[in-house]
Amino acid sequence: VLDGIDDATVSANIAKELVQTGELGVVIIDSIASWKPTPPIKKGENEEDITVDRIGSHAQFLASTLPRLSHKCYQNDVTLILLNQGRKSINLMGAGGGIKAYGGLALKHQASIILKLQGQVEYKNYRILGDDNTIIGQWVEVTCVKNKTAIPMQKCKIPLILGHGVDPYMELANLVIEYGIVKMKGSWCQWADTEETICQGLSNLQQKFVDDQDLFLSLREKVITILGLTYTEENKFFNKYLLLV
Repeated sequence: VLDGIDDATVSANIAKELVQTGELGVVIIDSIASWKPTPPIKKGENEEDITVDRIGSHAQFLASTLPRLSHKCYQNDVTLILLNQGRKSINLMGAGGGIKAYGGLALKHQASIILKLQGQVEYKNYRILGDDNTIIGQWVEVTCVKNKTAIPMQKCKIPLILGHGVDPYMELANLVIEYGIVKMKGSWCQWADTEETICQGLSNLQQKFVDDQDLFLSLREKVITILGLTYTEENKFFNKYLLLV
């Protein structure tokens, strides 16, 4: 983990050197919004003036850096993950809700997969509540807006727990109900085929997965099979990078 690098040019060279080592499988840059080069100081400008900037310098830097960096990643079999944020567009009359990504068009052209994450905890249907009705997390909607390896524009929701991260047990509990492996009868969870009672409440179902890892893994395999993601020679590349969390 590298931190405290002020100049994007320096961090880009460090990222390139890390990729060329061949020792790493994944390199993460957080984030594109702050990955800006230091603009040169022109005559008459104060070097300590923090407001000095150049229009388009961020986009120009990414347009020249990303093609070289992505080529190095391809040569060394490294996955490059770039995190970004949205900002309000200054073109208030434009379409798209006024939300734009930092960095111009270079990211859209160079990326193989673009995932758009949205989570609004102010809306009730996005909230995840604890036993005492306090907000412990939120559902994050993920949209694959670009995909060169599979069908794009697919959507899903993942549970993000504050201070913990993505909860695989909560996700599986919702998936087994969605795909009919487990059904809810009131507040009770039952097996759909035998109607045998498992437990009461979704939180207890999650805890059962935590306590019984064999049950968790077997149900996980069932969900993967239902989704059509079983391993075959035709989709071995896709399954190599499959992550069901």
